[in-house]
Amino acid sequence: MQQQEAAGGATSGNTTPAAAHGGSSSSRSSSGTEVQPAPLRFAILACGFYPPCPQMQALLATHGSIRLPSLHVYGSSPGADRQVGPRDSEELEGAFCAAGGMRRTVRHGSGHIIPTSKTTVAAIRSFLVAQQQQQQQQQQ
Repeated sequence: MQQQEAAGGATSGNTTPAAAHGGSSSSRSSSGTEVQPAPLRFAILACGFYPPCPQMQALLATHGSIRLPSLHVYGSSPGADRQVGPRDSEELEGAFCAAGGMRRTVRHGSGHIIPTSKTTVAAIRSFLVAQQQQQQQQQQ
């Protein structure tokens, strides 16, 4: 397994493009009251790919890199992941800001999975601990 650190930011499945760039997007609860989503603090993207949605592509082109700490986990062996190839994951990874260690990457030789090897689990844990420490520092 190869681990590489860079800096970046990302979004998750239910996140609107505005929320991924620090904006907000509200919705209504079943009682009709407006609900504001909590701001994203980080993203973990496994076997991710660049969004095919034209609106998201336009937003990324307009606003640049997503400034959100992110961890990208994907297989680096061509053909090992038949659903999402390494180049697709690398393209998504490139949408996140790499400055200041915001983006971290874990590449593995397996397919469309999150490996449970000690090194992969340690890398994910390290990312989560760093996010927790950052939040604690901001609260002080």
